[in-house]
Parts: sequence; structure tokens; C-alpha cells
Amino acid sequence: MKSLKRKVMSMFLILVISLFVGTCISSKVNAATKPLLTEKKISVLKGQKQRIGLLYNSKNAKWSVSNKRIKIVKKNNNYSIIKGIKKGDSVLTAKVGSKRYKCKIVVVEHKMTKGEKTALTYAKDYISYNYGYNKKTLKDELKINNCKSNEIKFALKYCGADWYDEAVKFAKYEIKEYSYSMSSLKKYMKSNGFESKHYNYAVNNCNADWNKEALDKAVEDSKDYHYSEVQMRESLKEDGFNNSEIDYAIKNANIDWNNEALEAAISWMEDTVMSKQKLRDYLKEDGYSDTQVDYAITNANIDWNKCALDDLKEDLKYSDSFYSSQYWVDTLVKEGYTIDEANYAAANCGEDWNGNALKTLKEIIAYDKYLSRKEIVEKMSEDKYNETEIQYAINNSFLDWKENAKNRAKEYYEYYDSIEHITVVNYLERKGFTPEEAEYGATAAGF
Repeated sequence: MKSLKRKVMSMFLILVISLFVGTCISSKVNAATKPLLTEKKISVLKGQKQRIGLLYNSKNAKWSVSNKRIKIVKKNNNYSIIKGIKKGDSVLTAKVGSKRYKCKIVVVEHKMTKGEKTALTYAKDYISYNYGYNKKTLKDELKINNCKSNEIKFALKYCGADWYDEAVKFAKYEIKEYSYSMSSLKKYMKSNGFESKHYNYAVNNCNADWNKEALDKAVEDSKDYHYSEVQMRESLKEDGFNNSEIDYAIKNANIDWNNEALEAAISWMEDTVMSKQKLRDYLKEDGYSDTQVDYAITNANIDWNKCALDDLKEDLKYSDSFYSSQYWVDTLVKEGYTIDEANYAAANCGEDWNGNALKTLKEIIAYDKYLSRKEIVEKMSEDKYNETEIQYAINNSFLDWKENAKNRAKEYYEYYDSIEHITVVNYLERKGFTPEEAEYGATAAGF
């Protein structure tokens, strides 16, 4: 029985706490969105107008003034335009339900200088446009019109601008001309000099459909770039759109991802020469699926033999060393070309591979003069020259193997006082000289 009572009490407490928390949250939400006048106190020139906004109001608003020093010339549920009639203080009140929101209006009588009047006229003209200004941008415009600093300060104070409304006008203009996410529009407005309270209000009240903005941005980007779906999502995310907006854009943009992959492939091949495998790797890195990559490569109409040939010619153009045809074939294969494509390139690039072999041989003997034929063949084989190329080089180098054997023996045994003839012969044979060459070398060298 006691256990049952404890359970009932626990459930009751949970219910009470839930109701309390819910009430608090509801109160905060309501507090955050309750009506708010754009100004609590403001000065107005006699004979001039001022717009006072009533933010976050969706109900009927009744406007009234405390005396005849000001007059309401236009009003609705979201703003009132008043005119200064007589010098002195007055109060503008907006009544929404049982709540009253008040702004103190100070009507100022001032004889304007010519410069002040000019600056004020310019300022009023600018804020009459649908573009939307803030204090900084309006100040810049007045500077361009050669207004002095004191005249600009006067104009900004008495031009009658509602800076919240100006921010909304700016936001509406921008989303009409360009595609923004809520966050990117905030950043842009901040960079243009709008205060945080103004741009935060504007982006929430400019009637933007952020799903549509994301869609428009996706369509716009698909015309300028060749994105995969992965890249498109990343781009939209970088632009500040949330996942829901991005999903909407991707779903409704009607983008042919196969065609995007194809266009991306063509674009890659216009900028650089590469193998089919390397192009495949690039497209995969860009986020295209295997199916989309296959479609792109199949339909791009690329001559891969020509690509291998162009790639090799480019490498040969900037190479300052002499390499064998097989070296370049292996290099092309490492870059993703097939054996057939690489061999085609080597056979058609116009390079004199026999000539390269001869030049390589000359480099070898310039460093190591007295080599045997066997040693030269081994060194050139390491450089991947084939038998034909090696034979050409040897035949055209006019080397005297017997003289090489003699000089090799002299070089190696130069500082020996005495050495047996057979020892020298054996050494030369180990280095690849034939028995005949070794015998000649040892004898001619004086051993």
C-alpha cells in the first residue's frame, strides 16, 4: 500500500514539474516574440515625418498620440508614420489587446542650414528606394554627395528612417536578385554595416522561402559548375543551408548526375592530359558513383592512345635526362595507362630510343671508363634498355674491349709491387671480360 502511494506521489510530482517547465518554455517563446516598438524615444523635426515600427505583431493595433504636438499620418498593424506638428514632447502609443507599447516623441524646432537641408533631402530620397540602407551605407552615400560630417549626422538623425524596415527592404532586394541561406544573408548584411538586431529581424521577416533559396542556389551552381551530388551538398552546406533545405534542393533540382559526371570528365580533360584510370580516380574523389563514372568515361569519346602519347610528349619536353622506351612505358603504366596505350605512345612519340641508349652509354663511360661489355649491358639493362637499343649503343660507341681490359688492370693493380699474371686474368674475367680480352689485358698491362 505504501509502495502504491509512493508511485502515485512520484507520478504527481513529475506531472507538476512537466507543466511548470512547459509553462516556462512557453513564456520564453512568447516573450521573445511579443510586439516591440522600433524606438522608445526619438526626436522629430517640426514638419517632418518619422516611421515607428511595431515588430512581431500579428494582431490588430490601435495607435494614438498623447497630444497635438504630433500627428499620425499613416498607420497599420505593423507601423505608424507620425509628423511633428508643434515643438515639445508627446507619446505615441500602440495598443495590442490589453498591452500598450509607448514611444516618447520629442518634436524639435530647428532652422536648417542650406547644407543640412540638402543632406536631409538626399537622405530621404535614398530611404524612399526599395533597396534598403543602414546608417553606414547612407552615410557613405551622403559623403559621395559632398555633404559635411555635421550635415550627415543631422540627416541621419532626422531623415525619418526605420532601420528595421530598411534592413527588411535590403534583405528582400537581395533574395530577389540572388540566392541566400539565412546565415549567408546575415553575414552579408553584417558585412554591409547592418546592426545585429536589424539583420536578425530582417532575415526572419523578409518572407524568404529558404527551401526555394536552396533550390535556386543548387540550380544556379549546376549551371556554373559540374558538381556531384556529394559536392553539391557540401557547397550548399558551406553556403549555410541546413540539411532539410539541402534535401529539398537536391530532390527538386532535377539534376542529371550522369550528365554532370560527363561534363566534369570533359572539363578535366580540357585542363590536363591523363589516363582513364586517373580520370576515374578524380571523378570518384569528386563524389560521383561508380555508375556515374562509368557513364562519363563511356560517353566522353576520349582517345586514350592519344592521351598517352600527349602525356609522354609533355614529359619528354621537360626531361633533361635520357631514358629508355621501357622506362617511359613503365612510367605511363604507373600513371594509369594500359600496356597497349603506353606502348603506342612510346612507338609514336618520335623519340630516338637508340640515340638515347648511345647517350646513356656515353654518360656511363664518362664516369666509369674501363668497363667490360658485360658490365655495360648490365648497367643499361638496369636502365631498362632492350637488346636492340643496347647493341646499337655498343656498336656506335667504338669501344676497344681489349684496351679496356688493359687499362682496367693497370688502374686496379697500380700500387701493387708484384702480382701474378693469373690473378690479373681472373680479376678481369670476373669483371666480365672474355678470356681472350683478359689475357690480352693482363699481358699488355705488364703483368
